Amino acid sequence: MSKYKNIINEIKEEPVNTELHKDVDTELRKAVNTDTVSLTIKVPRNLRQHWVVEARSRGTTLSAVIVELLKKELGDVQK
Repeated sequence: MSKYKNIINEIKEEPVNTELHKDVDTELRKAVNTDTVSLTIKVPRNLRQHWVVEARSRGTTLSAVIVELLKKELGDVQK
C-alpha cells in the first residue's frame, strides 16, 4: 500500500470535526447555487496527493482551499 493511502486510511478512521464540515457544506452550497466553471492547472502528482491529504485532515476540500486563497490574493467579485 502506498504512503498516501496509509495516511488517508488513518484520517478516515479519525473522528470528524462536524463544525468544519458545516462550514464546508455551506461553502459548497453557495458554489452550487452560482454559475460554476472548471479551472484546470497542471501540478506535480505528489504535491496534489499531499495537498488532498492535508485538506482532508483539516476537514475541507482542495477546491475550497484554492477558492479561498484566490479570493484572498486576487479579490472577490463585487455584486
